[in-house]
Amino acid sequence: MADYLYRYDSLADLRKQGADNVLRARRIRTQTNNPFAHHQLEHALAAAPPGHGVFRISMWRTLADARCDLQLPVALGWSEAISTPVLQRVRADHPFLASMQRGDDEYLPGSAWLYWRTDPLDGDADWSATGIPHADIEVLDPDGTWHPFPCASFQENDIPPGWDEHELDLTDIGRRRFHFVARTLQAAQSNGGDDDWLLVRQRAGGEARPDFQLLNEDFHVPLVASLLQSRPHLRTTGRLVVAVESGSSVHAVELVLHRLAAPPRLASRLRAWLQGSLPSARQHIALADARVVEAALVERLYTAAGCASALAGDRRWEYSQSMLDALPA
Repeated sequence: MADYLYRYDSLADLRKQGADNVLRARRIRTQTNNPFAHHQLEHALAAAPPGHGVFRISMWRTLADARCDLQLPVALGWSEAISTPVLQRVRADHPFLASMQRGDDEYLPGSAWLYWRTDPLDGDADWSATGIPHADIEVLDPDGTWHPFPCASFQENDIPPGWDEHELDLTDIGRRRFHFVARTLQAAQSNGGDDDWLLVRQRAGGEARPDFQLLNEDFHVPLVASLLQSRPHLRTTGRLVVAVESGSSVHAVELVLHRLAAPPRLASRLRAWLQGSLPSARQHIALADARVVEAALVERLYTAAGCASALAGDRRWEYSQSMLDALPA
C-alpha cells in the first residue's frame, strides 16, 4: 500500500490552482515579524546566494493528523468556518518532495513536515518553477472516496453536456471578457408553465466579485445582445433566467424583454450611417425589468437542466463528522 502525505486548501485557492495544473511551493521572502517563523527557513534565507529564492510547502504526515485539524470547522458548524477546506493526498515519495529538504514543523511537532528548497529566481517569482502536477494529487470527496484532482467536481473548466458556452466581451466599457453557459429548456422539461426558458449560468469559481456578476444591471443589455445573436426567438418568445452561483447559494433573476420592433430598413440604416448616427445593436434592446426568481422555480429549472447539484454550492464540499470518523486511522 502506498504511503501518502496530506494537505488541504480552501475551494477558492484550489480553483485558482486549476488554471495552472501544478501545486507549487510558495516563496518565502523573510521571516521577520512572522509569529510562526521557522528556524530552517531563517537559515536557508541567510545562506541563499544572490539571485536565489527560498520556497516552502507543508504536508501532514498522516491522515489521522490531517483529520484532527479538520475537526474544528466540523464542530463549529460550517457556517462558522472561515473557508471550506478540501483534503488532498500525494505519494510520500513524489519526486518534487524528494528534491527538497525536509524537517519537522516546529509548531506541529510529529504531525507535519516542512519542505523547502533554494532555487535560482526567474524574475520576481512568488512560486517555484516546478511542483506537483495535479494528475499526481488525489482529492477526498465528501462521500469518503478519493478522486484525481483533475476529475474533482469543483473544477468547472469543461462545458457541461447539453450547454453552450458564451463569452461576453465588455472591454469597450473597461471590463474584461468572461464566460457563461446557457441552455434552452422546453416547456415540458421545465414544468414552469407553457413557456420555453433559457437558463444562463455564471458558475462558481468564475468572476465572483459582486461588481462583475451577470446580476449587475450594467451587463444586462450586452448580455441579451450576445444571446440574441444565436437565439433570435428571444425577441418575441421564451423567458430568460440569469443565475449566478456563489460559494453558498444561487441568485437568479428573470430578464423581461419588451417586444422588439423589426430592425430598421436598409435605406433608413444607410441614411443614419451617412448622418453619423447609426445605432448599435444594443440600442435596439429594451428591458422591462429584472425580477427576482423564487427558489422553487430555480430548483425546477436546475433540475430540468440536470444541474440540481449546483444548488448546494460549496456546501457540497462540507465534510460530515460521520464521514471523517469512517476514515481509516
